[in-house]
Amino acid sequence: MSLWYRLWRDRPRPRAADDDLSVNHGGVVVMSASDVSLSPIAVTQPTSFELFCAQAAIGSSSVIVVVLYRPGFEAVQQKFFDELADILDRFATEG
Repeated sequence: MSLWYRLWRDRPRPRAADDDLSVNHGGVVVMSASDVSLSPIAVTQPTSFELFCAQAAIGSSSVIVVVLYRPGFEAVQQKFFDELADILDRFATEG
């Protein structure tokens, strides 16, 4: 039996050229101990950062987990703050 439970969302990075065979990693992951149940939450994907949302539950308690990644090599734009505010507002009002 596995000690970990995981959910992930792959998001390959765009390639510079079609014949480019360089490494193309991307995505975010949520990991928990095997006794914590994880269920993905469908959200509209932002364009300024990577996002994965899940509900983590153990027994009768649950929480919403929001994981985001914004590459540090890209300058922060207003769109990032607008999309982040939308995500936080959704979970603050919907619970």
